[in-house]
Amino acid sequence: MISFKQTTEDYIAFDKYYKKTHFTFIQKHWRWLVLASFSVYVFIASGKILDALTDWANWVIIGFMALIIFLLTRFKEYLNQKTFRASINSNSQNIGFRQIDYDDEKVIVRTSTSSTDYHYLAFIKVEENKDYFFLFTGQQTAVIIPKAIPDHDALLKLVEQLKSNLI
Repeated sequence: MISFKQTTEDYIAFDKYYKKTHFTFIQKHWRWLVLASFSVYVFIASGKILDALTDWANWVIIGFMALIIFLLTRFKEYLNQKTFRASINSNSQNIGFRQIDYDDEKVIVRTSTSSTDYHYLAFIKVEENKDYFFLFTGQQTAVIIPKAIPDHDALLKLVEQLKSNLI
């Protein structure tokens, strides 16, 4: 039996991990690709390329656009995280104590209000970072288990059992 408390920070850690590891290059960097395209346009539209590269006014325009993109990106991330926290905190079943039991056939995840049975075939992959195990049940959904729990040996046995049953 594995017992732990699921917190809002656990969900935020999963969200950050997922965005870092599963987003494509374009999803991660589209703003800077737009800035690069804009920069090329500015240099081409302002005349000869060599003269345009040495014209400080072009660099001021591009720097201003980079600053605006940077600030808008940070503001958007702040709003997304604020909305994400509010969503998690408004659904009381998302946070609180968890108890995980497992046997040869299934994993049972219990909360204070529900119990969910997952057969081993329901898990499609197991991933981890330095603080968590993520037991994926879908492309974007996972059972999040912090590594810093008292019964770490039971957690490692569960992870090994899941990895051995993955197709």
